[in-house]
Amino acid sequence: MASLNLPPHSRKTRRRAVGAYVFLDAVISLAILVTLTVLLGVALGQQRQATRHLADTREAVRIAEATLQGLRDKSATNEERRASANSSPDVHISIAPLSLTPQSSTAWAQITVVCRTGRATLVGPVRHAAEVRP
Repeated sequence: MASLNLPPHSRKTRRRAVGAYVFLDAVISLAILVTLTVLLGVALGQQRQATRHLADTREAVRIAEATLQGLRDKSATNEERRASANSSPDVHISIAPLSLTPQSSTAWAQITVVCRTGRATLVGPVRHAAEVRP
């Protein structure tokens, strides 16, 4: 009950102090809200970039598998395979022989595909060594 007997200027000071605390609390809350919003935006951007990279890597693996299968089946010539795979300017395929044995009709090839931000390397046997030459 002692607060009731305070002079009028004392009550004003107390109200100002309470108002200052409320204002400070509001400013800090807004700063936290802005920080969390920025962090969420950055996280969403990184997630989108990672999703794009994963999709590009999957596409590169699919192209590498199709190229290796084409080399195994000898279904198309090197020029036809490269023309179909390189129809997109973002796809680059390189085929390199790993070991050539003159006695055998089977050779090993390394196929490297770069598709935008994704990259895939696949090694496998192919039928004819002549098909592996870059």
